Amino acid sequence: MNQDIRNLILELVASGPIKGVELAAKVAKENALATERAEDSCCEYHNTIETMVDDGEIIEVEYTLPTLDYCIKSLYFPAGTEIEVRRI
Repeated sequence: MNQDIRNLILELVASGPIKGVELAAKVAKENALATERAEDSCCEYHNTIETMVDDGEIIEVEYTLPTLDYCIKSLYFPAGTEIEVRRI
């Protein structure tokens, strides 16, 4: 796992929920100068995110919207966040 990417993800997620697309864009922007191949960077990002979720360092909530049921979206939260789903 790339420690620079991990630390950046922790920093970005620490302030509260962040959309998956927004997180990926911010990490890509910060990491663009550090790598020559976007494909390698993308794989490393996804592997780092998966490891961090599996290790409990961050929380991922996946959801689909009724109008975009073909697209899974994600929100990332800091570890220790409590989530309650309520329907009214």
